Amino acid sequence: MRKLPQVSSVTTLSSLIPNDQPAKLALIKTAADQLLPALNQQTALPVTEKRVSNQLSLAADEHPGAGTNEAKHLSQTLTRLAAADAATRDRAEHAMADPLRIALGQLRALLTPAEITRGCRPRSPTICSTRKARH
Repeated sequence: MRKLPQVSSVTTLSSLIPNDQPAKLALIKTAADQLLPALNQQTALPVTEKRVSNQLSLAADEHPGAGTNEAKHLSQTLTRLAAADAATRDRAEHAMADPLRIALGQLRALLTPAEITRGCRPRSPTICSTRKARH
């Protein structure tokens, strides 16, 4: 297929097996050993908007400089959110926490890879090709 003028590139399943896979898996394991304990820990105390607001405000006061104004603004926003009704707080929690939970789940999955071998590919070889764009 590579010789056809209509085909710009050809990728076989075998070309998708990473080079130096054991070394790369070892690097991922090293990162996982450091990151997964933090990603999998449970919070000791319930987190409330008011508590986080107070901590941000204190941090901004104790560590002036870059980010101080943003921390104070976020602190004020969380104070207003803490005073809002339960439905508003629930909507805000889902809007902020759900994407974070998904991203952290994806990160956990990336930190637990499996080796890719010729034996784990589909039975029938598949060739993916990209047609050249016609101008």
